[in-house]
Amino acid sequence: MARSSITSTTNEANTDAGSILFSMVMGEQLEFPIDINFYPDASQLLYEAVVMEAAPGDNPPTAVKVGGVNTVLATRFPTYMGVFNPAAFYNRGEMVLYNNVYWELTAGTNYKNTLLTPATDPMWRTSGLNRVYIRVPSTLGTTWSTQPSVTTRAYGFLEVACSELPMVTFPFTWKPIRGIIELQFSPTQLVP
Repeated sequence: MARSSITSTTNEANTDAGSILFSMVMGEQLEFPIDINFYPDASQLLYEAVVMEAAPGDNPPTAVKVGGVNTVLATRFPTYMGVFNPAAFYNRGEMVLYNNVYWELTAGTNYKNTLLTPATDPMWRTSGLNRVYIRVPSTLGTTWSTQPSVTTRAYGFLEVACSELPMVTFPFTWKPIRGIIELQFSPTQLVP
């Protein structure tokens, strides 16, 4: 889990090596996979993913914006569909078991390819029951007091927490992802 300073950004998510940096263009709507390596089934945990607006000035930021905008991010799990069936139709985000490996369909709706298997079809990627996706909406940062410009970026602090269900006597809580979201200038955000 990330344990270095929240402003010390690296791309090594979910390790002790450092925090992360998500660099996005204003208006992008993306989701990022996180493999919860310390728990066998990510869907059995409760998640809280938040972004806090950073104070302007420093690059990377060193303070939270007082009275700034806080955003709660949604999470998604791959939908497990059971053992792969070549006659079945699948949708993006659905996961199957094939040759003792979990595979997730990366694109498409009602997708069926009877000539290929998940292991040979580029539309599938390996996955697992320990994968969760953090969803960043296209509206992130649009109400921040500091907007990105051609020469500057806007920043927010990101953290993801996951907890065991409250029915456990002493539910553990982990914070596997911490870091910064960087929003870059976007002409399409400004042109109607």
